[in-house]
Amino acid sequence: MFKKTVFTGMSLVLILAIAITFSSPATMAISELEALLAEDLEIPTRVEDLIAKFSLLDYQVKTIQGGTTSYDANNSYQYLGQENIQGETTDKLSLEIQPLNQQSNSIILWMADGEFKQAEYQGQIIPGEIFNMMAENILGALFAPFHSISEYNLEELADVGEVSSSQKMIGDKEVEVITVTVDDVPEEEIESGKVHLANLDNFLMVVGFDYISGVEDIQQIFEVTAFELR
Repeated sequence: MFKKTVFTGMSLVLILAIAITFSSPATMAISELEALLAEDLEIPTRVEDLIAKFSLLDYQVKTIQGGTTSYDANNSYQYLGQENIQGETTDKLSLEIQPLNQQSNSIILWMADGEFKQAEYQGQIIPGEIFNMMAENILGALFAPFHSISEYNLEELADVGEVSSSQKMIGDKEVEVITVTVDDVPEEEIESGKVHLANLDNFLMVVGFDYISGVEDIQQIFEVTAFELR
């Protein structure tokens, strides 16, 4: 059974690769990448992680099964600033998912001290105590790509694969992107794949992956198309 997270049309709200042409890559020392992975890699798996690092994050998620696209969506996170809710200062943010050829879904959240204080969906206000009970199920799809990539041992993939780096455009930003390319890694259930990491000023960010399962006919694609740091 393919153990990694599969993105499907059943995913609810928001699930974060790069739609760019590759320039001639330069090789990178594996030891250098391993040091970056050990010290600087940050993968957002909670809303608080997004708030801490990003004011905007747009990305595409796609699943191809048996040669047919079974899921394709563009997703967006945006930090909207701080707002007072019932006498408490909260961080306000919006999450939106736009499945291909389907109606988009969006939700606005207010958060403080690791808890949701309020949510708004389709114009309806949802009290924080109610939303907190359902948040994991509702927002699980948002973080599916991040949970998926965090299941892999990236240092091990770098050891058995090819590591290169080059300058690439993500949205309107030119960044250094490190690419790890692998083939036939049975212990990670990968037939072939690539992971793209942006080497930013103070941390390493996963900006894309594209891998084919080694046990099922499934291809997973994740691509960051734009971002703004806070």
